[in-house]
Amino acid sequence: MHVWQAPAMKSAVGKRVIIAGVEGPRSLTGRLVDQLLQQAPSDVGRQIQLATVDQLPQPPEIQLTSATDAVPSDVALMPIARSEGFDYVLQGRVIEKTHQRIRRDVVPIQNAAPEHITLSWRLLATGGDQPPIGAPLTVHFDDAMQRYPDLANEEDPTLALLKAAARDTNRLILPSLRKDEVLLARPYLTPLSGRVRKGNKLAKNGNWQMAAQLWEEALRWHPLNTSAMVNLSLAAVARQDFTQAKELARRAVRWAPTKFNKENLVWIELRQREYHKSFGLDDPPEGWFVTFDEAP
Repeated sequence: MHVWQAPAMKSAVGKRVIIAGVEGPRSLTGRLVDQLLQQAPSDVGRQIQLATVDQLPQPPEIQLTSATDAVPSDVALMPIARSEGFDYVLQGRVIEKTHQRIRRDVVPIQNAAPEHITLSWRLLATGGDQPPIGAPLTVHFDDAMQRYPDLANEEDPTLALLKAAARDTNRLILPSLRKDEVLLARPYLTPLSGRVRKGNKLAKNGNWQMAAQLWEEALRWHPLNTSAMVNLSLAAVARQDFTQAKELARRAVRWAPTKFNKENLVWIELRQREYHKSFGLDDPPEGWFVTFDEAP
């Protein structure tokens, strides 16, 4: 099952973010910023508006007070970004980039596949009401090509690595999907257990909608079928209906307080917390039942 994973730094969904440049080799930084702009997701629910410093109305002082040629100083940039309606400033630095060990007399270094790139990112809220958040990021070429197979066809390996780095940077400030393995309840010697198991096969093949129909039928004919309750709670998570998911999971725990059913309820609420954190949502109306807020 694919579930939402909260960004590592701060959710910037629906926010305006100014990229305040990236320190490091000029051969990389400009291309990386270009890829950040190009790789910004536009799908519903993850929209973000990115801009660069050169798109701001910059007074001369912003250049005079720049910390480096690539990154303006916070003091000069923050009030301008805030007055232009930006919520965050994103600053970056290329810490390290290495190439795979090759014989330079055989393959020119510029054509060699890069081994990895290490970046440091810093996110600052223009309102000044939040402390800066920093995060390192290392992108290995081979791992990135497995994670993003479409980049394997890129002729320029350095560009492929920079595209992967931009996508991984998105994960620092935007929610992303990850695949979680879930355990379905498997009933035996209970009324309509065959129908529940048939639904399980459909769910394992990704057909949660048809599976849910079978589990609903089983529960309708046998209201105490806790296996159908548990599996329906997972189907509700798949369609991001966490309120119903928790209602079904709690009902299953009341009728059969097994370790499996209790762990299922905890897993669902943790995924709901992740979902709310990902998109900056308020606590659900029904509240939290089995998990607690993180310590400040």
